[in-house]
Amino acid sequence: MVIWRNRPLMLGLAFSCLAAASAQAQQSPTFEVGTRYWYSQGTDKFDLKDVAGTNMVSRLTWTGMTGNSGEIFARGTLGKGLFLKGYVGGGLLSNGSLQDEDFPPFVTPYSSTQSDAKGSLKYWSGDLGYNFVNSETTRLGAFVGYHHWSDTDEAYGCVQTGGHPAICVPSIPNSVLGITEDYTWDAVRLGLSTDYRSGAWSFQGEAAYARAKLDMEDTHWLRLNTTNGFTGATPTDGNSSGVQLEAILHYQLTEHFSLGVGARYWKYLEADGLTHFEQTAIPVGTFMSQHSVVSSERRGVLLDATYKF
Repeated sequence: MVIWRNRPLMLGLAFSCLAAASAQAQQSPTFEVGTRYWYSQGTDKFDLKDVAGTNMVSRLTWTGMTGNSGEIFARGTLGKGLFLKGYVGGGLLSNGSLQDEDFPPFVTPYSSTQSDAKGSLKYWSGDLGYNFVNSETTRLGAFVGYHHWSDTDEAYGCVQTGGHPAICVPSIPNSVLGITEDYTWDAVRLGLSTDYRSGAWSFQGEAAYARAKLDMEDTHWLRLNTTNGFTGATPTDGNSSGVQLEAILHYQLTEHFSLGVGARYWKYLEADGLTHFEQTAIPVGTFMSQHSVVSSERRGVLLDATYKF
């Protein structure tokens, strides 16, 4: 009789316990780690202008740079909606080409050369975020983080395709390294992320705006000399805005292990900056900084394997 008369109180206590248990389950820390393979295609472009920044001097366009890279990633929830995530990766670039153009009146007539290209890439990222929607099936959050991306592009050989009678005439064999360019982007990024689960399937996606600083080095190996050339790599700097997108669909094979497939896209828009010939050109004092515009893009398919603790 006592229990029956206090039934509303008992039911209230039961619901309170269930609600507390549910909240605790949502806020309990979790951790997942995994590996990914990224097959990608990329383009880097370097436009060199004159001292005033009004006329085009030369343009180097790297296209078809096929990337095969591997990475390790991790993500952890800290309770109360906070999460950490990040990855580190790297690999090789191959099957690309470089078009090197020089424009009148600085080079007359117009010159366009073609070279085989390959190289390497490395990258890492780390983010701290908060899920403002945090249920058993759906998470939606915002994050702030840091991103580093570096491409090393190497051009081998040289064939004149624009009709200039003196540049790469006769052709240089593709066993000879002619140009190396190192593109390094360091960015602060701000984005949104989502995680939706239904049965054995789950979807993760994110979109981020990035504000990046460019540090680039250009080395023309066949122009290194002590009388009328360069002493080493010529630096270029600049600032750019960019976008980073990623989406992955997972299938849960066991309680802890899943496989996924997805896509990733990075693009840093035209970075206005300066190329500092005054630091490397010979004779010293006869060259000044020249304006430049640099951009990079990479897109591709992701395959991943994830273990959740």
